[in-house]
Amino acid sequence: MHKTSVIFCVAPATEDTDIREVETKIKSIKMKGLTWGDCKKDKDIGIGKLNRLKMLAVVENDTSVDEIEERISRMKDLVQSVDIEAMSEI
Repeated sequence: MHKTSVIFCVAPATEDTDIREVETKIKSIKMKGLTWGDCKKDKDIGIGKLNRLKMLAVVENDTSVDEIEERISRMKDLVQSVDIEAMSEI
């Protein structure tokens, strides 16, 4: 089974958004073939002191990365934006 490593860059809704709550909520996304890995917090993107998360996921090749990205984007109360920073086959 082929797998892909994906790094999602997630900006929280506001600078007051609890970044750990964002991480917990994202990691609660369960799908067949999806395994969440490490999470890293970056500081000071754009204007102000907005933090963002870099979320590592490993997905089996029949798992939709677009669907994962869409599910994260739907968390409007916690998430401002989500982008795929990197993808590589393992």
